[in-house]
Amino acid sequence: MSRPPVRLYNTFTRSKQELRPINDGVVRIYSCGPTVYRYVHVGNLRTFMVPDLLCRSLTYLGYQTHQVMNITDVGHLTDDTFDRGEDKMLVSARLENKSTDEIAAYYTDAFMTDIRKVNIRPAVEYPRATQYIPQMIELIEKLIVQGHAYEIGGTVYYDIASFPAYGRLSRNTTDKLLTGVRGDPDPRKKHPGDFTLWKAAGEHRQQVWPSPWGEGFPGWHIECSAMSLSLLGDHFDVHTGGADNVFPHHEAEMAQSEAVTGHRVVGLWMHGGLLSSRGDRARRRVGVTVPSRDRQRHRHAGGDGPRRGPHALIAAGAREGHTPQAVGRSPRPRPRSRDAGGAAARRRRGAPRGATGSTGREGLREVGPAA
Repeated sequence: MSRPPVRLYNTFTRSKQELRPINDGVVRIYSCGPTVYRYVHVGNLRTFMVPDLLCRSLTYLGYQTHQVMNITDVGHLTDDTFDRGEDKMLVSARLENKSTDEIAAYYTDAFMTDIRKVNIRPAVEYPRATQYIPQMIELIEKLIVQGHAYEIGGTVYYDIASFPAYGRLSRNTTDKLLTGVRGDPDPRKKHPGDFTLWKAAGEHRQQVWPSPWGEGFPGWHIECSAMSLSLLGDHFDVHTGGADNVFPHHEAEMAQSEAVTGHRVVGLWMHGGLLSSRGDRARRRVGVTVPSRDRQRHRHAGGDGPRRGPHALIAAGAREGHTPQAVGRSPRPRPRSRDAGGAAARRRRGAPRGATGSTGREGLREVGPAA
C-alpha cells in the first residue's frame, strides 16, 4: 500500500525530517503521560493533544499506530531539574490524608475522564510505573555492570561522564549544568549533574521496594526507559512529550536507554510547545486548572466546546499571530507592524491615532522550546 510521506520536527536534530517507521505502515509511539498526584490542567492537556493529533493524522494517511502512554505513580520529585525534593505522590498523600495507592487511583481515573471530555483518543496501553519495578532494577544492574552507574549508601546514580552524548538532546553541556546548580550539590555524586536511578528509602516512607542495594524506590527517569523498552522494544519510532520534558527527563532517558542497548533507541523526538495565559506558563499557579465540577461545561481557548477543545488549543498559537510549521514544532511569530493590533482596536473604539493601550487580546498563545 502506498502512503504519503510524513515530515515531523525532530527535537534531536532541530529540523524537520521524514518519518520512516521501523515496521512498514506501523508507527510505534511512546508518550510521557501524567504524574497522578493532582488534576491535570489545560497546559498538560495540550501536551497530550499533540500525540493524539499525530495518531489521528497518521491513521487518516493510512498508517497504523501503537501508542503507549505511561502513568507516573512514584518517584517524581518536586524539584526534578536538580534531582531533589519530595516525591509528589507522597506530598499529595499527606495533604489529602490518603495512601499513595488511593491518590494514584483517584487521579488516574480523573485523568482518563478529562481526556475523554476533550475528545482525546485513548492510547493502546497505559503502563503504571509501579508495575515495572523489576524491569527498572534489571536496567540499573546492567548500567552498573557497564560502568554507567555507581552505588553509594543504597542510592544508585547515573554517571553522566560515562555517556559522551549526554546533553545532545537539550543542547546542554556539563559546564552549563554546573552553572545551573542551585544550593549545595549532593556531595556523594561524582558530578553535580549525575542523576538518581534508585534512591534509598527514608524512615516511614510509603512506596518502598526491596533491591540489591537495599529498600528504596526508583528515580523518575529510569521508569520511562523500563516501560518503553519493555513494551515497544529497543528501537521505536516516535517519543513525545512537552517541551519541559526535554531536560532533564528525556535527556536522562536517552542516556539510560542508549547506554543499556548500545545503540539509538528513539527514531524521532517530538515535543509540543507550552501554553501561556497572559504571558505566564499555563499551570496551576496561574489559575488554569479545570475544577472537577466545571469540567463538563468548560470551554477551552475562547468558547470552544469539549469536542473542539483539542483543535482550539493546538491552534491557539495561530489565532495569536503564529503559523504552525510542522506537527509538534513550536510556531514562529508572523511578522506584523508594531502595535498594529492595538491601533486597529483603538480606532474601532473611536480613540485617536497614536493613542496607546491594551488590545484586550490576552488569550492563550503557544510558547515553544528554545532552539
